[in-house]
Amino acid sequence: WNSFVPVSAFDPVNKERKYPVVIMLHGGFNPISIIDGWGIPQEAAKREWIVIAPSIELDDVLDEILEEAKNLYPIDERRIYVAGFSYGGFMSNFLGNKRPDVYAAVAPCGAPISNGYVDKAIGPEPQTPFDGVPRAIEMDTYMPVINIAGNLDGFRFPIYNIRNMGSPVRVTAEQV
Repeated sequence: WNSFVPVSAFDPVNKERKYPVVIMLHGGFNPISIIDGWGIPQEAAKREWIVIAPSIELDDVLDEILEEAKNLYPIDERRIYVAGFSYGGFMSNFLGNKRPDVYAAVAPCGAPISNGYVDKAIGPEPQTPFDGVPRAIEMDTYMPVINIAGNLDGFRFPIYNIRNMGSPVRVTAEQV
């Protein structure tokens, strides 16, 4: 995994300070391109975020990476966010539902939500689609999600009302 840590995190003056973490999951790219080529570290430097970019998105591997990162960096465990593109977006949605106790919010980009639209694992990694269980509601936890899709995605990603996961809400271009 690759990471970016703001310079201020190494200043002895900030030894008690904790930093928000953004876990950036890739799609068909790699963690080096996320850190080096997408403008993420520039934004993280301005806002003083820690960014972690794993090379694989399996949820158990991400748990291990996060535990290791907590030993290395001054992480604010109340502000751990996950975002991703394509398959990484699918995984950010998956993680937000599976672990609302760990992640403060998720931001999938250009990724299917996968509730009845995908009936098998996506891609070469053995992650299963959303199982329809809204864990944030079960845990009485607030889980903000911003699902980002561009105009070239053709409104093919449904938006769901979390209180009624069986019914996708279709949004047309006129409604946006």
